[in-house]
Amino acid sequence: FQDTVITTNFDCALELAYKQSKCEFEKVLFPCFEEQVVKTMTGNRHNLIKLHGDTSENSFLVFTKEQYSKAYGDPIDNNKPFLQILKKCITGKTLLFIGCSLNTDRITLIMENVLKNNANITHFAFLEEPSKKQYANRTIELSKMGILPIYFPRKQFECINMLLEDIEKKNFI
Repeated sequence: FQDTVITTNFDCALELAYKQSKCEFEKVLFPCFEEQVVKTMTGNRHNLIKLHGDTSENSFLVFTKEQYSKAYGDPIDNNKPFLQILKKCITGKTLLFIGCSLNTDRITLIMENVLKNNANITHFAFLEEPSKKQYANRTIELSKMGILPIYFPRKQFECINMLLEDIEKKNFI
């Protein structure tokens, strides 16, 4: 992807993958760089936003229970500066979730809350197809977050590459 990439991972896997693909990020940003994050979300910048920090920079990390409480609040506090940045990420661009379960956690709860005030938001996610019994409930659960799932057969993760290649061929990215 040539646009903004957002992750909650701490490692440098994305930086390495993009470097190997000769598509390095212009900048790696953290929520504490609020002004730059906002500019990235409103422009067409090829930056990486690491929402929970980075292993090489420990001045801002969201890893321990205390760090989660500080960033998100306990319970979730919508006035926290971190949540303002997260909301800008959710509302600023169409997101494609890859490699995350999107099961109930702080981010999914915040996404549901944001959707209540922004009904026109649509995001996408590559997810393993749920069982027939869970299919309808899972799809409804995701729709509450403004997410349209793109299901692939269970345990066939290679389908993600095929889906991405198809999206690229159709010039969606």
